[in-house]
Amino acid sequence: MRSEAHDGTDVVVFAPLMEECAAFLKIAKPAWVEDEPNADLKFLMRPRELFEISGHVICPDAMGRTEAAIAVTKACILYRPRLVIVCGRAGGLRYWGNSARRLSIGDVIVTTKLVDLDIRKMTRYGIDDVRPRVPDLAGEELACAEEVAKSKWWRFLPENKKNPKAHFGSVISGNIILASETMQAEMAELLAEHAHFYRRPPIGIEMEGIGAAMAVLRLRNEQQFFDLRLIMIRGISDFADSHKNLDELHGRHLSSLSAASFAVSYLLRYFGCPGQPQKTVDLD
Repeated sequence: MRSEAHDGTDVVVFAPLMEECAAFLKIAKPAWVEDEPNADLKFLMRPRELFEISGHVICPDAMGRTEAAIAVTKACILYRPRLVIVCGRAGGLRYWGNSARRLSIGDVIVTTKLVDLDIRKMTRYGIDDVRPRVPDLAGEELACAEEVAKSKWWRFLPENKKNPKAHFGSVISGNIILASETMQAEMAELLAEHAHFYRRPPIGIEMEGIGAAMAVLRLRNEQQFFDLRLIMIRGISDFADSHKNLDELHGRHLSSLSAASFAVSYLLRYFGCPGQPQKTVDLD
């Protein structure tokens, strides 16, 4: 998947928060890292002799679709990457309508479709309707991620944490922090009539994905970015319910590392160096 006729960097890793950025760098163990004038981090991975992956980590240390869209657009114009990876945390949706699924804190979600919930009809009685946009992220990126999911992508994690799973599915994205079973039920009811857009019930919820996706999709309209690729990898830190704060307290670090471990494994396979062993990292 590497093309030699490319004058930009290999990858831009968008990690919205500092802890997510630190987790990626801890797992990636780059040969070197240097600060860019605009506060981005330039890195070089050298997993084996005569093989390199160049990239930039961008971290606005702020949540939300607007920050994501601005940061990703700016980084793509500056660095001309082949690939954009969104790497960070998300809430897992274990129960959605009549659906239940086995999700655990520290598992990873690879986004196949994004459900944009920021367009809503409000009445005096509350939210009357949602009008979701559902960008489809299918492509060679997901095919590569499916291969990574079959591998020991978690090998970079400590021995006692090497049991996470990778899940593929739709993810809700919007400027909302969900921490209520009641609100989950209301959102599921509102989205039920739009289910044909995303086939299966969503399995996660996060804030930045839709901003990053719309930035990439718009850039693809420009000839110099027509082959720009995007993959979204999120570690589950909580279940977006009434226990969110407690779950996140214990799960935010592990979920960041899980997402980073899958992302690094993905990079090695996507750019042609699968299975390269590295040392595990400590959670401290």
